Amino acid sequence: MKKTLLLLTKLYALAIAVFFIFRLLLFIVNLDKLSSDSISDILYAFVNGLRFDLVIIGYILALPALVLLILPAFKLQAKLALQIIKWFIVIIFAFAFSVCGIDIPYFNQFFARFTVEGMVWFWESPIFVMQMAAQEITYWIYTIPVLLFIYLFYKLINRIFANYSKSKTTIKKPIPYILGSILILGFIFLGVRGRIAQKSPIRIGTAYFSDDELLNKLGLNPNFTLIRSYLNSIDKRNKSIHLLPNDVAMKNLRQYLGLDTLHSNTISRKIAGDSAKQIKPNIIIVIMESMSAQKMAHFGNTQNLTPFLDSLYHKGMAFNNFYSAGIHTYNGIFCTLFSIPTVFHKHPMNNVSMKQYQSIPFELKKHNYNTVFYTTHDGQFDNVAGFLKGNYFDRIYSQADYPSEKVLSTLGVPDDYMFEYAIPNINKLANDTVPFLTAFMTSSDHGPRVLPEYYNPRTENIKTQMVEYADWALSKFMQMASEQEWFNNTMFVFVGDHGYIVDPIYSMPLSFNHVPILIYAPSIIEKDTVIENFGGQIDILPTILRITQMPYTNNTFGIDLLNSKRPAMYFCDNTGLGVINDSLYLILKNAETYLYKYRSG
Repeated sequence: MKKTLLLLTKLYALAIAVFFIFRLLLFIVNLDKLSSDSISDILYAFVNGLRFDLVIIGYILALPALVLLILPAFKLQAKLALQIIKWFIVIIFAFAFSVCGIDIPYFNQFFARFTVEGMVWFWESPIFVMQMAAQEITYWIYTIPVLLFIYLFYKLINRIFANYSKSKTTIKKPIPYILGSILILGFIFLGVRGRIAQKSPIRIGTAYFSDDELLNKLGLNPNFTLIRSYLNSIDKRNKSIHLLPNDVAMKNLRQYLGLDTLHSNTISRKIAGDSAKQIKPNIIIVIMESMSAQKMAHFGNTQNLTPFLDSLYHKGMAFNNFYSAGIHTYNGIFCTLFSIPTVFHKHPMNNVSMKQYQSIPFELKKHNYNTVFYTTHDGQFDNVAGFLKGNYFDRIYSQADYPSEKVLSTLGVPDDYMFEYAIPNINKLANDTVPFLTAFMTSSDHGPRVLPEYYNPRTENIKTQMVEYADWALSKFMQMASEQEWFNNTMFVFVGDHGYIVDPIYSMPLSFNHVPILIYAPSIIEKDTVIENFGGQIDILPTILRITQMPYTNNTFGIDLLNSKRPAMYFCDNTGLGVINDSLYLILKNAETYLYKYRSG
């Protein structure tokens, strides 16, 4: 046992050292791209790198470790097995180190860690790529450390295995041996998972912690991004979807947005705003988990589950015909903040490239807003924290920031505690001379449903109790907010991330996408009104910017619902597309088409 543990420790240390040197080389070569002068941030990037390195090392050594631990139990021929294990380790690590070498010039060219797209690029044009590499001397420079490290690694592996094979491993005490083996494999598994948090293993977004893009990407291991990008490429959910030819789709979209359909292939629209009426209010967006319109009395629910939301519905600007883009929380977050519609089951935030998009924080950053996002649970779930950190949010608060005793389930802390925790932080932001954007993602009204002991519901069913609690948590937040100095200069936006299935009639239940939205700002919105125009989450960005009269260029699919009118609204579930207008509901799902007069049933 001790001998095997020593062998694995040496292998880990050797691989960590090589990966570290490659990361250091990448850092030195790209020092000109470093914008941060924080030594602690630089060190943290290298610590992040160690975490991602341990994932790759764990994947490579998991099988050899298992075999090495099993061999003594069955008294197998160790000599041949050790040779096979040794060459397996040498070959796989040689490939991993080669990827690290290739990654440096790739990063210099694209400012991105190596992915499967780089492999495809070589596969499709191997002669061109090799000629280009042959004519670029800097590409050859990186082959030297690769060959050197592979050679040194091979020599050291030979020595490590030679020492290991000198003495036989025998099992004198089976029970301690088995327990020790389980412990060793458990540590390897923990390294592969990358984190102890309950909900999510390590993700690309875990590396994103800073405003410095170089330091964010430095923490990644190119083998991790290569594998992750390959898995994404073979996932059927990520295949390209072509509902229409691109030119036809663009022409239709421009016509739908009221643009000239003949002379352009862009949807870019310059919005001038009104400088005389321009305001810069604080903006708080609360994305409400599973808040279907059908849970509200305003839309016909008779259980009085949302008295607070119902009371606000006639105290600001509300929309009766508003729809979520999809049926998942990641759809709700992405579409609300970025004004890009959902495409079936595609996960826009869970990608290796960590693309940056036009968004609410992007536009508000131009006007010097501070931007913060809160979630109750693990920020890395759905890659939310990393993605938003890379898309103009200054700070992400998640389960790791809250006291552990406040965590009730895998969904983290209850909604009201998240709001309570946020108030002092918002007060600090409000003390600055610049306005703030704070976005919240609630979670309590989602399984596993855990009702806080201090809340007393009226209903008996846990599902309706959680709706009551979620509404109460919102009322508590607004009560606390109303006592703060920044309240009168703040615009509150409440919107469901998606709905909830209530008495389904159609293959795409309307209650799953029909969500409430209300904009509450007594000192900004003078006239309380309920708007019947059709709209969706993708319209939030242009609509709130219309209220502020800030100038911007709209490159999104969204429209200003106060100045424009949609003839219909569209939305998705995992496999279907729904379109709804005043009288008809169209469903395109599973190669079938359905049309309903939904008003009359």
